[in-house]
Amino acid sequence: MHKLVRVLVEATDKEEAMDKATDVMEQLTEREVYDWYVSFEDDFPTSGKNRWGEYEPVYPMTSEMGKKLIDDGIDATIEELNKALDYIREELAKKTNTEILKDYYLQSKFATVGSNGEGVWIYDEWAEPIKSKEEVEEVTKGIEYRFWVVPFDVHL
Repeated sequence: MHKLVRVLVEATDKEEAMDKATDVMEQLTEREVYDWYVSFEDDFPTSGKNRWGEYEPVYPMTSEMGKKLIDDGIDATIEELNKALDYIREELAKKTNTEILKDYYLQSKFATVGSNGEGVWIYDEWAEPIKSKEEVEEVTKGIEYRFWVVPFDVHL
């Protein structure tokens, strides 16, 4: 499965932003959150631009597209986490503890809520998930003009 994730980094220019964001993606692949990633600088037949369309490799956070990428990433994260939580609530109400411990799909939904991978579409420069608009504000601390949004096509 492919996802379009975003990395939010503080940097002085596009090159530094791409370097920092690439470091984040390396950490996430080393931790096996994702199998691999492709930036929008790269040209692969079934990934990146060819899968998602034309994106710039890096956007200022304050640009229209930077804001859209962040908003869409937060919205997708919240939607995915809410679906997982709804499923968890339903299943917990119907199952015994023993049944819960044997239900690997249910356990995967717990992992989705607590993980850095399946349920997350945006990360900070420390490879930590950002799961709300409040967290974006906390990370940028009122200095949005120094932040960049870097999109990546990932496979999980």
